[in-house]
Amino acid sequence: MSIYEIRKRLYTYCTLSTLEQGVLLMLKYFHWKGRISQLGYINSQLLVLLFLIGIVLTTLPLIYESRYDPAFVDSMASIQFYTNLFSILVVYWDICFKIKRFHDIDYSSFNIFWFLVPGINLYYFVILFLKKGTIGPNKYGPDPLNKKTPEYKETA
Repeated sequence: MSIYEIRKRLYTYCTLSTLEQGVLLMLKYFHWKGRISQLGYINSQLLVLLFLIGIVLTTLPLIYESRYDPAFVDSMASIQFYTNLFSILVVYWDICFKIKRFHDIDYSSFNIFWFLVPGINLYYFVILFLKKGTIGPNKYGPDPLNKKTPEYKETA
């Protein structure tokens, strides 16, 4: 990569607003193609957990307040709508990370449905946390830990 290309990337990155940078970062992770490393998956699960704790901590006071003030219930509907929408986005984001982790250990993305079966879901949860990823490229993409591997090109 030449100095010109690095400058161009830096200039493009620096001219984006914070909101645009956040949207680009979210779009990078809001799909299930590719792979994510074991440490990246653990970090994503901690982030999802923090989001879910934040959702619970913001809705509990609203529920408590609505017990004593019936007029508050009407104003709570819009807050609840946005909270539910954010919850759906967080769950979708979590599913994307799980699928990417399945790809890293060379499992099919259809294994995500095992999370719906009680008991078996715990087995797959432990597998995603503890199993090392495939070394080198696999059919789902390049190794996320090795930056020297060439980009994955799908052949027909």
